[in-house]
Amino acid sequence: MNKSKIVMSLFVIGTMTMASCTSALAYTKEETVYTKLNPNGEETITVVSEHLKNDDNEQIMKDLTSLSHVMNMNGDEKFTQKGEKINWESQGNDIYYQGKTEKQLPITTKITYKLNGKKATVDEMLGKKGKVEIQIQYTNHEKRNVNGESMYVPFVVTTGTTLPTDTNRKVEVTNGKVSSNGSHHMIIALATPGLSENFHNKELEDLNKTIIKYETTHFELNSIMIVATPSLLSESDMEVFDKMDKGYSLIDQLSSSYSKLKAGGKDLSQNMNKFSSKYNQFDKGVEVLDSKSKILLEGAKKIDTGIEQLDDGLSQLNGGLNKLENNSDQLRKGASQLSQQILTTVNKQLKEAGLPLSITKDNYIQKLSNQITSLNQQKETYQNQLNQLNSLPEDQKKLYAQQIEQLNIAIATIDTAIPQLKGAKTTLDNIFAFEKGVYDYTEGVDQVSKSMPKIKDGSSQLLTGSHDLVTGIKALLQGTNQLTSNSKLLNDAAIQLSRGSQKLLNGLNEFDDKGLSKITSFVENDIKKNVHKTEEMIKLANDYKIFTKVADNVESSTKFIMIVNSKKK
Repeated sequence: MNKSKIVMSLFVIGTMTMASCTSALAYTKEETVYTKLNPNGEETITVVSEHLKNDDNEQIMKDLTSLSHVMNMNGDEKFTQKGEKINWESQGNDIYYQGKTEKQLPITTKITYKLNGKKATVDEMLGKKGKVEIQIQYTNHEKRNVNGESMYVPFVVTTGTTLPTDTNRKVEVTNGKVSSNGSHHMIIALATPGLSENFHNKELEDLNKTIIKYETTHFELNSIMIVATPSLLSESDMEVFDKMDKGYSLIDQLSSSYSKLKAGGKDLSQNMNKFSSKYNQFDKGVEVLDSKSKILLEGAKKIDTGIEQLDDGLSQLNGGLNKLENNSDQLRKGASQLSQQILTTVNKQLKEAGLPLSITKDNYIQKLSNQITSLNQQKETYQNQLNQLNSLPEDQKKLYAQQIEQLNIAIATIDTAIPQLKGAKTTLDNIFAFEKGVYDYTEGVDQVSKSMPKIKDGSSQLLTGSHDLVTGIKALLQGTNQLTSNSKLLNDAAIQLSRGSQKLLNGLNEFDDKGLSKITSFVENDIKKNVHKTEEMIKLANDYKIFTKVADNVESSTKFIMIVNSKKK
């Protein structure tokens, strides 16, 4: 798995955690920022919807807002506004209001198009066939100073669109997934603009954009929906970093033990080379051989000690993996509970909105899609009725003024409900994808843990061999008196032993270069460093509460929905 996928898997975990937060304050504020984009990704209009949850049935709710053209969207409660202060005569009810803003969004987009490899505008491409490439470039404008370093507030950006299967094929998307229901290709992708800059890692630059490629026989621009939320891991998920700290210490012990083993191997190789080169001087004196044999014994003892430390380190590492494996069930249960909690919350919100669909993991796609289709059909019916009434002469229109007003209120309600239903579907898509990711991760942990006994058995065999080597060298010293009559045989054996010790040293160096050193380097230079940065980014995400304004001590959350309207020839 490449680094961008590793980081993405961390970020997806916390995408919807804010949906389950509760507050003990008098009211909470949920904000949704709706922005229409032209085909190039430029903003045309931004409307902000605010939901004040009247948790304590307050009669008066004091709020702050920077919005203009404020309207009550779901009731007849009155308000007074002075500057940024706005007071609602809530009468114990929740307040839903809407307004406009000129403030720049924290995430902006730039959309470019290619047909058969050449840049083109949407109007130039309409109705044509060929290879299409749509690139959506995201720019993060929310920078903060963290310990003297400039860092971006992390946003998870979800992009979704559909393509008819009868005119489009070979659909691909970066950092996302394409699925088909027979009539349409459904495309969803994730991006995290600013992440590559935070980690100073060019490998993550692909997460600043989404690229959709496909072949078409008749190009049409379908609606594109973009949802951005300032979120990462939840606070409870921070416990994983404490567990990783324990793993770091085991890696350090393994590295230290292996360094001693390699040092012992180096001593063995050096001493055996000396022993072999000097053996032709055997006839000049057994005393030289005796002194070298003692040095050889010391080298063997160092190897033996090093291997014992390696064996101990592997035992500790195995224990750490067992603890991690024991947590797998908790992770799986937690993921399942979170997905169920989100599903329950969505059902509750749908019921409160007058849409008791009773959706489940198996039927939510079909039920939400059917409801959206039904609402669109209702809207079309109401719109036709409204058009007929508006076409009447003015004197007759006055007779239907109340009916016209009522039709304008169905239509507005449907316009609000459809994005909420689509948002609910996106939320459920993300949480169920997260749940599957947790199950895949814990399965990988279980497989690694199961392989550790074989590694431990190999270490124990190596330790036994090391003990045998020390015993053999001691026997070699005891046989010094026999060297005189067996000089030639011993010389040949010394040469072979010298070559073997060199191979052993080469093998130890190769394992260190290609295995252990890379592991320790990755832990020290990538994992530890990125964990600290991720912790800082979590704080930045949690600190980003609202896009507009909110009163002190009011729990708040915000999300951004950007829509590119379809365009057909």
